[in-house]
Amino acid sequence: GRKQKLRAGDLVGALCQQGLQAEQIGVIDIHETISFVSLIQADPKPLLEQQRILIKGKPRKIELAHASAK
Repeated sequence: GRKQKLRAGDLVGALCQQGLQAEQIGVIDIHETISFVSLIQADPKPLLEQQRILIKGKPRKIELAHASAK
């Protein structure tokens, strides 16, 4: 998130290093302590199996976001 001074380009770069193409990365929503990235026609399973990826040189936890029930 913003507290970690992450930018959209940092997230795109990290995901591309994991094998995704920039065209497969959709909307990036950065909040104070969490960020959301939508994937377009990409399988998230390989990323989720790692549980952490390096972003700006630090391991960051990744998980699948779930919609909250309203």
